[in-house]
This record gives sequence, C-alpha cells and structure tokens, in this order.
Amino acid sequence: AFLIVDLCNKPFPDNKEAGRLVRTAQLFLLPTAIVIQEDLMASFFLSANVRYSDTVLEKSPGAKKWKWELSKTLRLVDGLVSLVVNLLVLFQATDILSIFLNFAALQFIQSIDNLAHYLASDGYLNKKMQAVAEVAKNTKLPRVLAEDTYMDTVFFVATILLSGLGWIALFVLA
Repeated sequence: AFLIVDLCNKPFPDNKEAGRLVRTAQLFLLPTAIVIQEDLMASFFLSANVRYSDTVLEKSPGAKKWKWELSKTLRLVDGLVSLVVNLLVLFQATDILSIFLNFAALQFIQSIDNLAHYLASDGYLNKKMQAVAEVAKNTKLPRVLAEDTYMDTVFFVATILLSGLGWIALFVLA
C-alpha cells in the first residue's frame, strides 16, 4: 500500500525523458508484467476451470464453499494490487535496465507470501501445520469441462487490453 501511494505521488516521466525505446519496451512488456503475477493468473485459472465440491469436506470439515470463494477473491485482489504496483513501476521507468531490475525485485517481493506455505509444508513451523499444508497441497477440486474453459483466456486478454489502454492514455494521448 505504501509503495502504491509513493508511486502515485510521483509524476510519470514525459516521453522526452523516457525516450521512444523505453516506451516501446514498456508496451511490449505489458503481457510479461501480467503473466508474472502468479496470484492473478492463478485466480483467472481457478475462476474459469475449477469448481468447489463438497468432497473436500471429508478431509477438511472446515473447507466451506464461502471460504473457497473468499480465498479466490482475496487472491484476485492480491494479484490486481501487485499488477498495479508492477505497472506503476514499469510506467515510471526512464531506462531499459531499470525496467528489468524492477521486474526482478518485484518478482522477489511477490514470492515472499509463499514462504509461509513452504515453511509449513517442510515442517519448520510444527507438525500440525505441516499436516494441514500437505492436505491443502494434495486436495484436488473438480475441473470444468474442456469446452467451457475459455474464460481464463478472456480474463487474461482483457487485462492486457486494459493495461495497454492505460499505457496509451498515459503516453500516447497525453
């Protein structure tokens, strides 16, 4: 949240300062900025391809449908916030090297939220958390039929188009 506020308080560099090469790189890196958002891409996939099933209640009695929906929603929000940060950093760039260094740094920061799961599943926290992490990792939910699974592509393409429109609004129409 602090990073978003800080980035929003800085003006975007004008086209003279950034240069044509940087602006072109930004445009072509928009899909990359989206794809590296693991939570966002996972929420697209889950929303389009996976359905809740009461069979999970056999191993996890507390795994109610509302918790599944809440977890998908929070994952989507996390992914969208990360994407906004990534795009703001991308649009602030004035040279190509800083774009790639910032991508690497943001990817590292975004991977930190997975550390708790890794620590639990490897047994570093305690045995009960290790067991819960194993159940979560091994629980499979039913997939949607193959002919109905195009929505994740629609979500992905729509995100690319919206990001591209934002880039156009900021740097072409300005």
